Formats: sequence, structure tokens, C-alpha cells
Amino acid sequence: VSFTFDDGAKSVLMATKVLEDNGMRSTQFIVTCVQEDNPKFNMSWDEIRELFRRKHEIGSHTCNHINLLKEENRDIVWDEIYQSRIKLAKELAVDIDTIQTFAAPMGAYDEDEIVYIEKAEYKIAVASWGDGPNLGELNPYTLVRYDINNKRNSVDTCKFVDQAIENREAT
Repeated sequence: VSFTFDDGAKSVLMATKVLEDNGMRSTQFIVTCVQEDNPKFNMSWDEIRELFRRKHEIGSHTCNHINLLKEENRDIVWDEIYQSRIKLAKELAVDIDTIQTFAAPMGAYDEDEIVYIEKAEYKIAVASWGDGPNLGELNPYTLVRYDINNKRNSVDTCKFVDQAIENREAT
């Protein structure tokens, strides 16, 4: 089970503490070029580095949170995917190979973007469409997630989290 959070929002900081209290970590997908734009909403780079220090994975969510499917300029799509990886490595002071995961904003990507994701040498890409789990033979560039959002009630979300913790303890 993997818990992922998109956009680099400050609101997930409390959730990371709950995960840590249960021996779990998350993947934070960061929009690299806008983190400083809205300090009330976005985590600071210091907060992101602290999560990384506490063993949460930091993944790319593009530079500017654009819809990759709607962008006609393929050079911009490439830059959004690859430059965000470079920026994360620089901000975290790590080798670029440390940044292994990618999530497209709005889950908006298809085979054309997967070519760029592979070229940028990410190991995994996750989608916002679909509703996990990922079973059987998998394409590492089309992993689906169970989307916990304002359309799901708190009871369903708690059941999902409890099930994830039970599954973790059973393995």
C-alpha cells in the first residue's frame, strides 16, 4: 500500500504524522515551480526537505501543474516532465536517480506522455483515473490510485485506511 499526495499542499503535513505514527510513509508529488507562489497553501522547500529526511518519497508533479494532454507544444510537455525532476533533485541535494516517481496533474496523460516519462527515466508513473488496487502484470507507467477526495465520505476513507494498515500487518 502506498499513500500519495499531490500538489505539495501544507494540509497533508498532519496526515504524514498519522502515517508515521503507524510506521508508514507517503509519496508527495510536488509541483516544483510554484511552491513559493502560495505559502499559505503550499509546503515550503524546507518542509519538503524535512519530509524527505523523515523518509517520505518526493516525486514530480510537473513544474507548473499544466494539463499535459491539452498542451500542444511537445517541448513544453517535455520540460514540464523532465525539468521538474531536475529541480527536485537540486532542492533535495540528491542525485537525479533518487527522484523516481511521477504523477501528471489531473491524471492527464496517455501514451504520448508516457514516452517522455520513460525518456526522463522515471521508474513509476501514477494515474488519478481508475481506483486501484494494482494487481497482476502491471505497466509501471500506468499505476492507478484509490482517490480520496471530497467526493468520498470519511467512513469510506477510514475503512480504506484501516484495510491498508491491516494488509500491511498481514504481510
